[in-house]
Amino acid sequence: MLKPTAPWFIVFALLGVMLGGFAAPAQAANSAIYSGTLSPDDPYHEYVVVMNAGDTIEIDLACAPGSPLDPYVEVYDSNGTLLAADDDSGSDCENWWGSYLEFTAPADGEYIIRATTFGYATYGLMICGCPPEECPSELDFDVLQEDDCSGDYILTIEGDFVLPEGEEPALQTCRLVDLPAGSVVGTFLTDTAAHWAPGKQTAPSVVFAAGKTAWVIGQDESGAYYKIAYLCNYLWVPVESMGPNYDAVWNGTPLPTRVVN
Repeated sequence: MLKPTAPWFIVFALLGVMLGGFAAPAQAANSAIYSGTLSPDDPYHEYVVVMNAGDTIEIDLACAPGSPLDPYVEVYDSNGTLLAADDDSGSDCENWWGSYLEFTAPADGEYIIRATTFGYATYGLMICGCPPEECPSELDFDVLQEDDCSGDYILTIEGDFVLPEGEEPALQTCRLVDLPAGSVVGTFLTDTAAHWAPGKQTAPSVVFAAGKTAWVIGQDESGAYYKIAYLCNYLWVPVESMGPNYDAVWNGTPLPTRVVN
């Protein structure tokens, strides 16, 4: 689904330096980040997790910086039955919204997380960019374009799961995150443990030392957490842990208080 207005973004290329050279955290079995590229010739990628009945995971499918992709995420059981899907509940993409959902396993077993596009999920075949005379008549050519079906994504899985036997969780390479206009660099006032969602600390722990700086994007709805940019993804930290940066560039610019997802 098309966003009302495509916001202006800047690509932040110095994040790793400003974070003091932090390496990407090793991934525990309940936290994994993957990246990939979709196209009309390669319209979906699948990732398998093992869950027990009642286990819950959070799935975030975001666009890599500058990617025009229109993401769509689906969850299937081992028999190929679609159990859950989302189109636009995630964070901003270049032209669209990312996908986000919480999924609770109805039974013990393996579940398939599919990273795909709105066009492929909706029409069942990759129709993006096809000549009008060959495309389904219901296709809205003003909305769905070829570029929407091609691009890089970042898939984050957090929660109660393990990977199938013989597979090791790994953080695959990805591009740096986008920063929306109005983001501000802040300073950590104390040693601070990061959260992958408000109130949910990362595992293993990611700790920012007092005096380090990071880009602040905004606050959650409660006003208790700042959303910050961190390498290939976003993290959350308590608002009391950060303050303005008084260097020659930022000169104490107040941190943004806008509500972000």
